[in-house]
Amino acid sequence: MFDVIDREREEKRKLREELETLKRLNRNMREDVDDAYQQLREERKQLQSAQQDREKLIEGLRWYADEENQKLDESTRHWENVYSPYEMDGGQRAREILKEIGVIE
Repeated sequence: MFDVIDREREEKRKLREELETLKRLNRNMREDVDDAYQQLREERKQLQSAQQDREKLIEGLRWYADEENQKLDESTRHWENVYSPYEMDGGQRAREILKEIGVIE
C-alpha cells in the first residue's frame, strides 16, 4: 500500500515539474511572439517611410522629366533672356526633396 502511495506521489511530483516546465515554455514563447510583433511594427514603419521617400523622389523626377517644364516661358523674360521653369528652378526642387528624405542637410 505504501508503494502505491509513493508511486502516486512520485507521479504527482513529475506532473508538477512537467506543468512548471510547460508554463516556463509558454512564458518564453509569449515573450518571443511579443518581440517578433515589436520588430514587425518597427519594420513596417521603416517600410512606410521608404515608400513615402520613393513617392517624393518619383514626384521630383516626373517634374524634371515633364517636357512642359523644359519649354521657354515668356513670363520669365529677363532682358533678352527667356527661361524655362526647369532653368528657373535651378535644381531647387531636387535639393528640397533630398533634404526632406534625409539625404542632405
